[in-house]
Amino acid sequence: MSNIFNTLKPQDTYTIEQFIQCQSDEEIDYHNFSYIDRYDNIEYSTYNILSDYLDELREDYAKTIILDKDQMVKYMYRPKLLCYDVYGNTELAFIILLLNDMCNVKDFTRDRVLMLTKDDMSDVTKWIYNSNKNAIAIYNGKNNHDLQTN
Repeated sequence: MSNIFNTLKPQDTYTIEQFIQCQSDEEIDYHNFSYIDRYDNIEYSTYNILSDYLDELREDYAKTIILDKDQMVKYMYRPKLLCYDVYGNTELAFIILLLNDMCNVKDFTRDRVLMLTKDDMSDVTKWIYNSNKNAIAIYNGKNNHDLQTN
């Protein structure tokens, strides 16, 4: 029965198990996409550039994944667990929350969620990062300099 999963394409999946089987491995880090500010040696993300691309991510890449009752129990309030199971990285939970217009884990109670395949997650986020890395580096470098001069 596992051979059927290997022939599926992400757009043809209907369950979380099928969706996971269509993936390849690669990690993406939240911090790399953030404008970072610092105050009194405390570092925090001011803005994440993926927010600028939400419409495109939803329209062109996101797939609706249906969670069964057992999966609802397993993943309710736990988008990080879902991210770990699908992507192997808990840091991507913010993308699932953003895609689904959720502000925090307490909102993560739906049986249908928008998600990106691992390949799309990797490809799209690489493109977004490469398109914005200079601006992020300049902003974050400026704040590093400001922290050192204060």
